[in-house]
Amino acid sequence: MLQKPSTRLGLLAVVMVATATAKLWPPWSFACVLAAAGVALGSTPGAWSVFLRRLRPLATFAVLAAILVLAAPVTPGEAAFSVPGWPRPISVRAANFVAGLWVKSAILVAWVTAAAAKFTDRDVLEGFLGLPVTRRLASILYFIVRSLQIVADELRRTQQARDARGQPRGLLRKLQVTAAMTQTLMVRIGRRAETTGLALAARGYNGSLRLLEVRRLEWAEAFLLLLIGGVLVWLVRL
Repeated sequence: MLQKPSTRLGLLAVVMVATATAKLWPPWSFACVLAAAGVALGSTPGAWSVFLRRLRPLATFAVLAAILVLAAPVTPGEAAFSVPGWPRPISVRAANFVAGLWVKSAILVAWVTAAAAKFTDRDVLEGFLGLPVTRRLASILYFIVRSLQIVADELRRTQQARDARGQPRGLLRKLQVTAAMTQTLMVRIGRRAETTGLALAARGYNGSLRLLEVRRLEWAEAFLLLLIGGVLVWLVRL
């Protein structure tokens, strides 16, 4: 059953939904999700290093989110707590929301990192084509995944070019370099998209991709995945 790419994609989707809907407190069920994600990373060679690199954007998000939480207003009667040295109370609801969002995002990145090491490009395409959706929708989903990989590649190249020129000094200079990198990245992404579109048109692309052999997801397998998903969501919501 797990030999089919569509089944593995479905199982990944089920696990990600369970992670996104898990309750942070009490922590027992969420700790199990965290441990399972760690085991998945540990069983995949080189996944931990890739995962730690992908956490860098989340670290920036954590800093910005912490600033927003510190500045968020607290309505009368709302639960709040104090931080030594900070003159304003901090909303418990806002802090819990931001912390949960960051932790769940990190775990979702862990699941995707562990799963991506076991998928080739053909597996991803066959997995989407094997799902009980139209071929056009499956092609769009595949292009979305490929676009994310292209953006990641272009971002890495832009960062390498920046590092080769030395780290900027001073806040103003860093902001200028970040703005220039963003502009360059958008131009590169636009050029890659145009080149990809022209290449597809030259090969006769008519709105959907095809493979000679596709192992489709059977209805019994789809029902089993839904059942597993329902059980997992129920467990993490206890």
